[in-house]
Amino acid sequence: MGRLVAYTANRMDGLLAALRVEREALQPPTASSEAAWGIAFYQGDEVLHKKRPLSAGTAPDWSELAAGVVTDCALMHMREPTVGDFRTENTHPFRFRRWTFAHQGTVAAFSALREGLVEGLPDFLRRNLSGETDSEVFFHQVLSGLHRRGVLDSQAPPRDAVVSALMETVLTLGELSKAHADTPGGLSCVLTDGYLTTAVCQGVPLSFVERRDPLPNDADAAGPQRPHGAVLRYVMLTSGDSTPPGYTAIPQGCVAVVGRDLNVELLPCHGQHG
Repeated sequence: MGRLVAYTANRMDGLLAALRVEREALQPPTASSEAAWGIAFYQGDEVLHKKRPLSAGTAPDWSELAAGVVTDCALMHMREPTVGDFRTENTHPFRFRRWTFAHQGTVAAFSALREGLVEGLPDFLRRNLSGETDSEVFFHQVLSGLHRRGVLDSQAPPRDAVVSALMETVLTLGELSKAHADTPGGLSCVLTDGYLTTAVCQGVPLSFVERRDPLPNDADAAGPQRPHGAVLRYVMLTSGDSTPPGYTAIPQGCVAVVGRDLNVELLPCHGQHG
């Protein structure tokens, strides 16, 4: 099934510590076939990627993937292919300019919908498609919505515009899928620009936890030793069949928004948002 993980924090040096704390809650499943995993993370104005293949019968360790990563916002994903193979172009998270995106689930009837969805994209987005997955096309539909709202290149896009673009896409894909299949499939996803992280729970369950703890100053921590009393505050969001102990489930059909203040806002997602 795979696993999606999103992290937003108050410090650049706490990701590995947070992954150790959340190890049990974030444990990915063992890959039943050849798979892939990846991380997208933010360092100032840079958006960086790491993507790797996974052999069948193995389970990734997020700390291994995040080794050497210094960031206060990261998006991680383990993918077991359902549409497209496990090559790099099909591996999440996907990136366009400052935006990164990961999807958990499968767009129902995607083979019947793909041509029309791709043809409806602006030329510059259509040319950017490089893989075979429903998830990449899903992402580009969201980008098209951001473009129509004039916020695709905004340094501080309004929350309502981002939520509107994301939910318009989810609702549209759901309706199109239902016209060709019995169910809309799984459309749970996370979109971030490094400042605003927006998650939609539509199918695969999503949940989150908010933490505020002293940052460990131990031998396992990467980088220079930290000041005594340093506090790590973060929000960790994950997908999974069940809600881990201490986590809060995002209700089906709802949106969770995490800003740089690290407050989690739960919004209903029925109907259009502006």
